[in-house]
Amino acid sequence: MIKWLIKKIKASIFPNYKKKKEKKDEKNEEKKDYLTKRIALPYFLFTVIAMTTHSMVANLGSLEYIFPDIPSPIDFADGRAVHLNLSIFWPIFGLIGAVFYFLPEEAETETFSPLLAIGQLGLMLLAGLGIIISLSFGFTQGREYLEAIAPFDIAILIVLVMFSYNVIRTIIKSKHKTNRPTLVLIAFGLVLMIFLFIPAMFFWSSIIVDEIFRWWVVHLWVETSMQLIAAAIISAFLIYITSVKRQLIYYWLYVEAILVMAAGFFATGHHYLWIGTPSYWFTIGGIFGAMQPIPILIIAYTAFKSVGTGIPVMHHRWPMYLIFNSVFWNLIGAGMFGLVITIPAINAYTHGTLITSAHAHLALFGTFGFLAIAVSYFGILEWVGDKYINKLYSFISILLLNVGLFMMGFSLILA
Repeated sequence: MIKWLIKKIKASIFPNYKKKKEKKDEKNEEKKDYLTKRIALPYFLFTVIAMTTHSMVANLGSLEYIFPDIPSPIDFADGRAVHLNLSIFWPIFGLIGAVFYFLPEEAETETFSPLLAIGQLGLMLLAGLGIIISLSFGFTQGREYLEAIAPFDIAILIVLVMFSYNVIRTIIKSKHKTNRPTLVLIAFGLVLMIFLFIPAMFFWSSIIVDEIFRWWVVHLWVETSMQLIAAAIISAFLIYITSVKRQLIYYWLYVEAILVMAAGFFATGHHYLWIGTPSYWFTIGGIFGAMQPIPILIIAYTAFKSVGTGIPVMHHRWPMYLIFNSVFWNLIGAGMFGLVITIPAINAYTHGTLITSAHAHLALFGTFGFLAIAVSYFGILEWVGDKYINKLYSFISILLLNVGLFMMGFSLILA
């Protein structure tokens, strides 16, 4: 009773007392150290290991491509399949790590099942190794980007179900289950990945139908599901390291999500141009393909506005630079370059050429590769702190990544 009277007196004399206290409580809550964020660390470490392996495979494949007489233990076609699968696999490691890191922060509660997250990691590693070894020996389904044989498709599906279940159960026990778009988009993106993947696990008697479902994974995974998850991760990252207002981030995130869904789904039509589908896909694919750079511009704008609020901690700055690189290559490699080559009149001449390969490298590595590196770098530095940062090495590394990616794209266009 006495405490209640004191609070009432303080509230009447100092009308801003309660508001200040609420702000203080909110600030303390944001700084809370959630133990289950540590689940992300092994994902970040395996991102670096898988990226290194992928780089070695890519360099060996490039060498054999230029000098075909060089003896190699792995056939070029099989090595290419390994390269393609690793190019998707290692960025996904980083994105999953980022989800497990920012999920407790955004939900303001611990991850539902740390054990399930570790089991998921183990199954991912087994599936990844199995895919690499089996493809190296020529065991393949023969479908580009979906070369992995059936047992590994099932393993990937189980991983997606485990991940989605863990994320959704975490969100359900959060008090922010519906009012934070970061959480909603992560959950929706994961569930969408499951439904898009299942039809592509089967062979269809019609090659047209088979190709349609293949593009559901190859295109819609990357340009819709993963794009939604990536947008949520970037938003959570900006909220975490800058002083930008949540409402500003959320506003643009909602706008971006609507555009990604509309443009991503219907822009798949530009992959349907030459597989025997009706001619109206020329119009649909062309119009919505032209819309795809718009969500990327929104990401760029949001990131730019956030930086104006300041980044006080040194080891947050380098990951932020990598985020900017991700946004830049997303805009140039995926957005603008993709827009040009998907115009039907141009695509008639570029389809199936190395120009398409250049777009794939600039878009996939440039967008999700840089983002995976950024969040992995950020997550590892969060545990070790500023003392291990070498500014010169960090600068040279980021510079070489950009130069290397530019040279890859430029060389493939010339080829």
